[in-house]
Amino acid sequence: MGFGEKWIKWICTCLKSASTSVLINGSPSNEFYMERGLRINLSKCNLFGIGVPKADVKNMADLLKCKASSFPFTYLGLPIGGNMKKKASWSVVEDKFLKKLSDWKSNCLSIEGRFTLIQSVLSSIPLFYFSLFKAPNSVLKSLESTRRKFFWGFKEDEKRIHLVAWEKILNSKSKDGLGVISLRAKNDALLAKWIWRFCQDMSIGQGRKLKDLYPRLYAMERDKNALFKERWNYINGAWRGAWNWKSTIRGRSSDDLKALERHLSQMTFNTSGDDVWSWNWDKNGFFPVNLMSKLLQGAVDTNADNNDISFWSPLIPKKVNIFIWRLLKEAIPARFNLS
Repeated sequence: MGFGEKWIKWICTCLKSASTSVLINGSPSNEFYMERGLRINLSKCNLFGIGVPKADVKNMADLLKCKASSFPFTYLGLPIGGNMKKKASWSVVEDKFLKKLSDWKSNCLSIEGRFTLIQSVLSSIPLFYFSLFKAPNSVLKSLESTRRKFFWGFKEDEKRIHLVAWEKILNSKSKDGLGVISLRAKNDALLAKWIWRFCQDMSIGQGRKLKDLYPRLYAMERDKNALFKERWNYINGAWRGAWNWKSTIRGRSSDDLKALERHLSQMTFNTSGDDVWSWNWDKNGFFPVNLMSKLLQGAVDTNADNNDISFWSPLIPKKVNIFIWRLLKEAIPARFNLS
């Protein structure tokens, strides 16, 4: 392959030598070679090539005594190098859904038991994928169809009447639903959390700087190293600017100043401690995925009164709650409702 002799010796040394020492009363012991563990088992390793002919990958794999592989492949349960926009790439998730359903034998469970499983297990199976990839519409429809049939106790290839539309079941309990989280909303909420993490990571940065948003004002500032807290102060119960311009602000710079002050007046500032990102929908300022899922799904009525009457009561068994819900929805399989 054209590698230098020195480089080859370095690699061989890394692969063949493994030594360590331990601390005894705070002092390191003499180094000793590892007989087991901490070694690379080449027979269990795979070699991949990017932009390299398959024949070269095969030759290098034979040289290293490992396996030659190609993209896509699975690593830690996730497909690497595959096109996640294709339905075939999500076959693992769909197979897990069907496998769980076949194991549970939905016809042996009551409707409240199936409801509990949908809420806890079935809704969590695809989360590993949902947190990294945007699921195609066809996949979401297929998974929701599986959940819907399981809830009503149908077999996969069985066609029967759904007494309540699945969209109504996805509504919150305050909206006469059962509060089942939509898989589409869960997928979007998990991906949105990456934006939240991006904002929280101080090493990545906190977005665009004011000098980039308002370059004309930055050029007019006398002290280019001035801190933000020196220019925006809390005085007499209101936030005001304490600007220090080189000359009188006029024209387009005046428009920029108005836009800047309007921008700052819409923000909440922390007068004690470091600045942090805070999410208004959570009392602690955190980003809960479940609440975000409900907001995206529309299952949370932002204008609803906390004292709104709901059919659901935590004081009675779940099966009684579901029976009352079915009764109110006329979803009891009686002759009157089936006619």
